[in-house]
This record gives sequence, structure tokens and C-alpha cells, in this order.
Amino acid sequence: MKNWKLTRTITLGILIIVIVCIGLLYVMANTTINSMMKQSEHNQVDTNLLARTSLIEQYITNQESLLVSFSKAPVVRELLKDVHNSEKQAIAQVYTESYFAGLDNWEGIYIGEWNTHCITHSNASNVGRTWRKEGDSLKQLQDSMKNGLYNAGIIVSPANGQLILSMYCPVYDTDGTTIVGYVGGGPFAESLKNILNKLKREEETARYYMINVMTGKYIFADDETLIAQ
Repeated sequence: MKNWKLTRTITLGILIIVIVCIGLLYVMANTTINSMMKQSEHNQVDTNLLARTSLIEQYITNQESLLVSFSKAPVVRELLKDVHNSEKQAIAQVYTESYFAGLDNWEGIYIGEWNTHCITHSNASNVGRTWRKEGDSLKQLQDSMKNGLYNAGIIVSPANGQLILSMYCPVYDTDGTTIVGYVGGGPFAESLKNILNKLKREEETARYYMINVMTGKYIFADDETLIAQ
């Protein structure tokens, strides 16, 4: 009888030890698997974020280069040095419209005097307008262009209420340093959104945002109501 009780006690003890060990192994395995899954998800988010960030940067760089190329055309410089020459204005207007026709989904492009008086525009009805009157806003724009192209980011277009990438680029005289005027323009932000959406998988639920840490404003967001706010 004593042997039977001893055997039962030993067996029960072994069983408890086995159960505890199995429980510990389960907890450890479950923790490890969850950690690996979270790390995998984190890595996937990082990869997707880097891909989108790289795509956005490449897109913006390409758009900026298009405006810079436009600014370097001799007809642009020659008109800005002789803004009252109707013949040069007509030639530059044709060039502006022709250049715009080769752009993909841009809102518009134009040539402006340093005081923002528009002298050619892809939409000829805008010629003669002055975008910024004398004051802080004009000086801010001029100061922003003194070192080269100024990218104001995505803003709400005052012309049509749509989101656009707003850019400005100074035009230099032949010495490469004297500013004679500037050019401005930019594409609709919708084109960038369409490019990014092509990367999104159907099952993907993550949302991506780009914020200017200096101003606290959204540069890009799935929720368009946040952009430029």
C-alpha cells in the first residue's frame, strides 16, 4: 500500500513537472513567434515606407528639374531682360505653351518678373496678372529664391482649389549670378497620389503621411483634407 502511494506521488510529481515544462515551452514559443511576427510586420512597414519615400523624392526631383530646364531657355532670359519687347514676348509665350504641352498633368507654367508680374503663361488669360503685391509675401518669395529653386510643397491652388506642388525658380543672366526674373508652376498632386496607390496592395491597411517638421504641415496624406492645413 505504501509502495502504491509512493508510486502515485512520484507519478503525480513527474506529471506536474511535465505539465509545467510544456506550459513554459508553450509560453516561450508563443512569445517568440509573436515577437518574430511583429518584427516581420515592422520590417515590412519600414520597407514600404522607404519605397514610398524614395518614390516621392524621385518624383519631386523630376518635377523640379523640369522647371529648372524651363528657366534656362534663352528665350526666357531674353524676354526678362526686355519685358516690353512684344516680339520677344510672343516668342516666349509660344515657347511656354509648347513646353507646357509636353508636361504630364501640370496645372500651369509661367514666366514672371521679379515683382511676380506674369509675362507669359500656359493659360494666356493669366498674362498681366501680378501674383503677389508689395509686402511680406512678395519679399518672402524673393528671399526663398535667392539661393535657387524654391519648392513651397503641396498647396491648395488659388486658381482652381485643387492640390498642386508649387515651385518657383529664379532666372539668371548670362553671368550665372544676376537674377532677372523667375519662372513658376507645378503638377497636380493627384498624379503623385496615383503613383503611390499603384504600390498599395489590396489587403494593405497602413496609411502613410509626410509632415514638414519645420512647419508642422502635412505634405502628403491619404486623407487629403489634412494636406496643406
